Amino acid sequence: MVTTFLADSYGGVRLVCTRGIEVELFPNSSSAPHVETEFWRVVRAGQSDDFVLVSTSGIELVQPTG
Repeated sequence: MVTTFLADSYGGVRLVCTRGIEVELFPNSSSAPHVETEFWRVVRAGQSDDFVLVSTSGIELVQPTG
């Protein structure tokens, strides 16, 4: 279970979990005008509401319409 998370301005995140487990995610790319890459997203379990998207364009809150 995740107890804490830390994020940086480059799109990296560290998830601190119970039992001393930590997971670190980081983008392994840089922005380029001709390439769009999704690194990861944060969604609420069981819901299709807003989500946070980290990509070569940066970090954004996506609010689906419809």
